[in-house]
Amino acid sequence: MAAQAVRASRALAPDTLAAWVTRADAMLRGGQLDLGPVQADTMLPRRLHERLVQRYEGLPVFGGQLVRQTSSGAVVSLMGRVYDGVSLDSVEPALDAETAGALAARDLGSDAVAGRVELGVLPRSAGAVLAYRIDVRSPADVQVYYVNARTGAVEAHRSQILHETEVVNVGTGVLGDKKKVSAQSTASGYRAVD
Repeated sequence: MAAQAVRASRALAPDTLAAWVTRADAMLRGGQLDLGPVQADTMLPRRLHERLVQRYEGLPVFGGQLVRQTSSGAVVSLMGRVYDGVSLDSVEPALDAETAGALAARDLGSDAVAGRVELGVLPRSAGAVLAYRIDVRSPADVQVYYVNARTGAVEAHRSQILHETEVVNVGTGVLGDKKKVSAQSTASGYRAVD
């Protein structure tokens, strides 16, 4: 069965929020959610932000997390994503973490180095996959790789470096009217683009 994302958002109607609170509590009791980091709100006294991390047979479900905001113990908002239909035949990897890290580093380039490696569940539209999440660094990039823990195939990867390639701003034309101004970042500043 395919893993499907179910989203909760901050602007839930009271009855929908109550249903999500009940669901999150049941998932906590059943071991499908774990209480992660808890932070006190810096602006509102007695307000806490709790991260609830989705789990499958003790492993993290990558991308599955709810953030629950409470005030004096009462839930005031809930947002995030959990995956329904997560299922695996086994949670035993065929590859070890070191081999998976080497495969990811080799994929990024000869000068890449694998860092932190974590075994977990990667939800996919075709079904969940047992995978390693690996931080990989090279001189030019830092990427997160998901390597299939059974086959060694790279399931997905993405850069952690955000690039601002284009800026859109507003300027004043010769007749005093507002004009859209687009620019691209270059090594020496910005270049107008239209």
